[in-house]
Amino acid sequence: MRIGEFGIGPGTLQNVALHHILDGVHQLHIRLAEGTHAGESMYREPHGFTLPAYRGNGDLAAMILRDLEPISTRFAEAAQFREAVIPLVTDISGGDRLTDIWRAYQAFLDLVHRHVMPLAGENGMARVAAGPDRLHVVLSVPAWRPDGRHGGHAGGPVAELTPADYLDSITYLLESRRRCPGGPTRNEMVAVRIAYHLIARGWSPRRPYRAWGASGFRDRQTYLAVADPGPGHLRCTTADAANLAGAAVHVERPAADAADPYRIPALKTVARVRLHTGADAPCSCHVGRPMFAGDAAASMAEGVRLMNGVCGLIFNEGLAECKVVIEGMTVLQAIGFMRAVAAHVRRDPLRQLLSASVNLNTPLLDDRPATRERNDGRPVLVADRYAVGMLAVEMIRAGRFDKVVWDGTGGDRPEQCVLEQLTHEEAVRLVHRAHEAGLPACFAAGIGPEHVPLAVRTGVDGAVVGGLVRYTDTPPFVEEEIAGLLRLRDRAAASVPGRAAGLLARLDRMRYEGSITPADDILRERLFTAVAASDEDAMRELVDVMRHVTALPPDGDHTLICSAVRLIGAGHGSRAAHVFGESWDTRLGGLTELVAERDLAILAAELRTICEAAEPVPERRGPGAALNV
Repeated sequence: MRIGEFGIGPGTLQNVALHHILDGVHQLHIRLAEGTHAGESMYREPHGFTLPAYRGNGDLAAMILRDLEPISTRFAEAAQFREAVIPLVTDISGGDRLTDIWRAYQAFLDLVHRHVMPLAGENGMARVAAGPDRLHVVLSVPAWRPDGRHGGHAGGPVAELTPADYLDSITYLLESRRRCPGGPTRNEMVAVRIAYHLIARGWSPRRPYRAWGASGFRDRQTYLAVADPGPGHLRCTTADAANLAGAAVHVERPAADAADPYRIPALKTVARVRLHTGADAPCSCHVGRPMFAGDAAASMAEGVRLMNGVCGLIFNEGLAECKVVIEGMTVLQAIGFMRAVAAHVRRDPLRQLLSASVNLNTPLLDDRPATRERNDGRPVLVADRYAVGMLAVEMIRAGRFDKVVWDGTGGDRPEQCVLEQLTHEEAVRLVHRAHEAGLPACFAAGIGPEHVPLAVRTGVDGAVVGGLVRYTDTPPFVEEEIAGLLRLRDRAAASVPGRAAGLLARLDRMRYEGSITPADDILRERLFTAVAASDEDAMRELVDVMRHVTALPPDGDHTLICSAVRLIGAGHGSRAAHVFGESWDTRLGGLTELVAERDLAILAAELRTICEAAEPVPERRGPGAALNV
């Protein structure tokens, strides 16, 4: 264990305490609303959505009083809370001695314990002591090292933590706390609030993050991407390790306007969510549509640079994915936009994904040269949902983004689940085609408990489940719902259709990377037909026949290393070996050296060459995929 210390002055403590009180008012509102009309829309932001516009402690104090007023008239307990907290706000905002500010802050923590959430004991992994002019926080957590391991020693001198070291230690504290029974201690809560202050001042944790991994070779094939603007993730999603087993923590803010259903979240909130998530789950963020100044063609450079700036900031926090909405452009413009963003955004391109969200209910104007050539020089308007989905795969692959998201918002019935807007066969065909192209895939919009098994049976990588932790326009989050959905997903994955879909995703990945054998490639085609047709007998037979593939271990290292190891292990029996012929021996030797040296940049280029050398898979348009001009 490493013992580290971090200190703050009275001005910082004032700011930390007042922000904590403001958040505490909102948390109290949620708790009180949860106990009134279960199942109804009982919580709304008291003043609607507003952009926070405060500069100093006086502004914060005024916001606390403003937000207390409407809930104190509705709930008797909130009125009692208001009576007790107003003097504390005055003492904190007007105090100049650290000990007085700390005494008032401790009194507020008593109110949190009584009215908002139970707090355990005093210390735990954090001890807090007030000196004349500094508040000292001593953390007892394993030391962080760049290789992702923890070490250090107890009983030695107390090390003074830098802000970055402090944030790394808090991330580990939060990871450890969600595995322990009971809530945080008072001092741990104060320590976390100080971390929030550092985040707001531009500091970021350096601890490793969880990447999405490769299709077919994760611990679970279909992850549930739990969507929330952020506060629900901090309060519930990341509070229990059971909520993160095969889940992704996705940050997006719903808007009341059905025509503009999502807004980019507050980046400070995104950073808080990443801090709480740590390395226990992939963390992703909705970025939104490109911001063009009028016509897309005339302001493409500006739109690209704005998108690069926002995505770069989010990736810098250690998020695994930025989701960009592709709309307002022709197909050719979208390809150019994505290529420019992918080329210039600051990120680790081998682990951090750019995903493109394409709405199946929004027609795409296909103006690619090959399309015009087939259509007497004219572009083609693609309006059929399935055809839009298939075109999205081609467009995203050409645009060099890393993941496809099929969104089902809008349409004739805005509340309808995206998986109800497609047939099962269409959904399987879309996922299958994306995986053959090397793209992870995700369905979004309207996915509830009854749709989770449907998603699993397609073999999709992610299914966005929203409305569980949102509290702006829907009932507050019931914490048990996430764990229940994850259990539902696991049961579906253990069924014959679920196992077959997961196996198909694995085979498609092997087909893409070239490690599949020709014999298994034939069985892959048969399995695809069985999964698409929901032929359970055929699926059971093929899953049994291909036990040698299901026995392959999930990826336990970098995705590129694992892909190369599979190619090496397949030797001369792989599809790649058949493609390269006599030169394969040389490439195998090169792959072996690159794996040993862990030269990921050169390995990525070599694996890309191997993937591209394979013959292209014929496009499967399937039923209902006619292009509407």
